[in-house]
Amino acid sequence: AFSVKRIVSPLIFDNLKNAVLEGLYDPALGPIDLRGCCSTCNLSQAYCPGHFGHIELPLPVYNPLIFSTLYRLLKNTCFYCYHFRIGREEMSKFVAKLEKLADGDFVGSMSVSLGKGAGAL
Repeated sequence: AFSVKRIVSPLIFDNLKNAVLEGLYDPALGPIDLRGCCSTCNLSQAYCPGHFGHIELPLPVYNPLIFSTLYRLLKNTCFYCYHFRIGREEMSKFVAKLEKLADGDFVGSMSVSLGKGAGAL
């Protein structure tokens, strides 16, 4: 959902030193020189925030930055019924915290205190 361009070319520049389309410096990801204009947001290099691209891989890959969190989630999951092994009250707090994070309310998410059971997640 965040990606604006699929990256398929390992080349960065062509023989004329122009950015290769669908490469790492594709113009859709943002301008690379001071005079350039972004083809995604039409802003100059000074104002364009830059945009994400994506590389499609043949197999799923886990993000190493959240691997420990995924491990704790799996460890606290019942493999018979596939529910988390915490109480309903803790689960509702956990869901409320995640909903606030998904809405971008980081400060509000910090105000939701998790119980001892949900803290294990």
